[in-house]
Amino acid sequence: MKKVFHSLKDIYSIQKISYIEKFLKPYKFKLSPNEWSYIAGLIDSDGSISINRFGRTKNFYKYRVQVEICNSNRELIEWLDKKIPFKNIRSYRRKNNRTMYVVNIYNIGSSFYTLLNVVERLVLKYHVGFSALEFCYYKILFNRSHNIEIHNMLDAIYEKVKELNRSNYGFSLEKYHGYYDGKGKTELYAYLSGVIDGDGTIYYNNRNEFYITIGTKNEEYAKWLSRHIIGSYITKTKKSVYQVVLKNDIAILQLLKRIYPFIIVKKEKAKKILKNHTSWIP
Repeated sequence: MKKVFHSLKDIYSIQKISYIEKFLKPYKFKLSPNEWSYIAGLIDSDGSISINRFGRTKNFYKYRVQVEICNSNRELIEWLDKKIPFKNIRSYRRKNNRTMYVVNIYNIGSSFYTLLNVVERLVLKYHVGFSALEFCYYKILFNRSHNIEIHNMLDAIYEKVKELNRSNYGFSLEKYHGYYDGKGKTELYAYLSGVIDGDGTIYYNNRNEFYITIGTKNEEYAKWLSRHIIGSYITKTKKSVYQVVLKNDIAILQLLKRIYPFIIVKKEKAKKILKNHTSWIP
């Protein structure tokens, strides 16, 4: 797999293709490994990766690869706006009158570069992301090609991504690529921060009771999360949502200390718990 990523990154060294010079190289932007891992956590929880058809020529479909992150927290959206230079942000109101924001990365250059850095850091949506990245790669290399075999290949990847998104992303513990197992703990906690900011909840009430939950519909992913969140266990709701629950006070405080440098949406609640229950000052 490392060889595959290496070959994908080599595309930036190709000099003779004007499409790469015009639509790829200008859209590179730099983030730290921890920031990429945090964004990967957001995508695995509150995001999506898709390939969309938006028309067709006489013989072939037109496609657009999209990476989206959806959240209601304005501070997070402002952070993403600052960190990701090439994107579109739109908002809409839910039935409960809550404003939701959608960060949409759809430009071929920015979506390719985002996926190039995020894919190996994804867990739940790794296979979707890798297929979308592969699609971008071929679309860039064979831009404007009229070769029927190339377009059949793009059509096949489109169908694969659509099916993966329908079937809970194709994740299983057996297929986990092990990225965070070999990267130490810092990127893991940055990733978990993104997941908690996306699909997690930090509860803290007036009786000084606190616990953390993360919801997912993928049982295998819930098991992965539970393995990496020490002291947690899994429950299942009536709506077939798996909840990773952490109620051990010591384990919660240890986790909050580790994710505190990265977490954004739930930062104030984490700070309040740490301030009231430890001597550690955030």
